[in-house]
Amino acid sequence: MSADLINKINALLRRLYRFGYQAEIIIITDLMCKSSYKLFQQICGPDRALNHLLPPSRVYDSLRTRGHPYQLPDYTSDLHKRSFVTRSVYEFV
Repeated sequence: MSADLINKINALLRRLYRFGYQAEIIIITDLMCKSSYKLFQQICGPDRALNHLLPPSRVYDSLRTRGHPYQLPDYTSDLHKRSFVTRSVYEFV
C-alpha cells in the first residue's frame, strides 16, 4: 500500500473514533502487522495446507530462541522477495 493510501485510511479511522463509532483509535499498519503475524503462525502449523511453502527447519543449539525455526531463504527476484512467506520469515525472526 502506498503511504498516501495509508494516511487516508488512518484519517478515516481517526474520524470514526472522534464521532464515537469506535472505542479506541486504530492504526491500519498495526492491523496489517497483527493479521500477517496471525496468518504466519497459522501457516506454521504442521497440518496446514500452506506449510509446504515454508523453508526447511534448522536446529539452533546454542543460539538465542527465535520467532521461528526456519532457515532464512535466499531470494533472487523482487517477486520472490515480496511473497508473503519470504517476507514473513524475514520479518518475524
